[in-house]
Amino acid sequence: MRKTAALAIVMLFASLSVLGCSSTESGKAEPSLPESAEKVDMSTFRLPLDQYLPDEAEALQVRMARDAVMVNCVREFGFTVPLPVYPRQSVGRGRNESRYLLASASRARKYGYKWPELTKQSDPNAPALSAEVQAVVSGEGPSVISGNKVPDGGCLGAANRHLKIDEAPGSDIDFMRRMDVRAYAATKADSRVLAATARWSGCMERAGYHYPNPGRANDDPAFNTTVASSGEIATAVADVLCKEEVGLINLMAAAETAYQNREIESAKDRLREILGRKNAQIELARGLLSELR
Repeated sequence: MRKTAALAIVMLFASLSVLGCSSTESGKAEPSLPESAEKVDMSTFRLPLDQYLPDEAEALQVRMARDAVMVNCVREFGFTVPLPVYPRQSVGRGRNESRYLLASASRARKYGYKWPELTKQSDPNAPALSAEVQAVVSGEGPSVISGNKVPDGGCLGAANRHLKIDEAPGSDIDFMRRMDVRAYAATKADSRVLAATARWSGCMERAGYHYPNPGRANDDPAFNTTVASSGEIATAVADVLCKEEVGLINLMAAAETAYQNREIESAKDRLREILGRKNAQIELARGLLSELR
C-alpha cells in the first residue's frame, strides 16, 4: 500500500554545516541547531507535541469507548448493533517512523517504499446498517424515531460529546493540528533544509537517479505496484543511503524539534489545559470500558 500524505509527510532536512542565522518567511530567525545532530531511531522517535496527543493504545481506548456509548444509544431506539471487531495487535509502526519517509536501508532492501504491515492491518469491521439505523447514528433524518428524540448529530454526536471528542475549528485537536502544520511548514522552508535537499538530490543523481526531493522518489508512479520491483528497491536503497550521507534524518529530527518547541513556548498555558483534558478523556474512556467488562 502506498503511503498517503497524512501517513508519510515529505520532510526535507537541515545541513550539518549551516547553523541557524537567517530568517524564516514569518520574519523570525531560524532556530539554532546542534553542530552534530543526535542519531535518532525513527521507530521510537518522538516530537515535542506528541506528549499532548494520545498514543496508539490510548486512541484505541477512546475509540472503543465512544463506539460502546454509540451502540448503547442506538439500542435505546430499538435497534441492535454489534460493536466493531478491533484488531488485536497494533499497526507495528512507530508513531513517527515514516514521518520523514523511508529511513531504513534494511526496510528498503526488503520492501522498497512499501509498508506491507499497514496493508495487512484492517480497520474495525463496520457492520452493515439499515437506512433507519444510519439515520439514528448520524442524526441525518427524522428528529424522532421509535418515539424517541434523536440526539443532535445522532448517536455518534452524542457519543463524541460524552467522550469530549471535538475536531471543530478552535477545538484542542484543531489547535494542535495547526501548530503541527506551522512547525512543519517552517521546517520545510528553512534555508538549511533547502540546502540539504539539493545535496540529497546531487547524491541521488550520482547514483543514477533523478529526483529533486525525497518525496518525488517515494511517490514515483512507477512504484505504484503491489510488490516492489528490483528497480524500486534499488532506488529506495539509494534514497536511504543518500539521506545518511548528508545527515537528513538526524538533522530533520533536530530541526522539527526546534520548531515545535518554539510553538510550545508560544502557547504554554493553552497546552497545559489541553494536556489535562487529554488525560481526563483517557481516564473517562478507561472507566467506561471497565464498566462494560
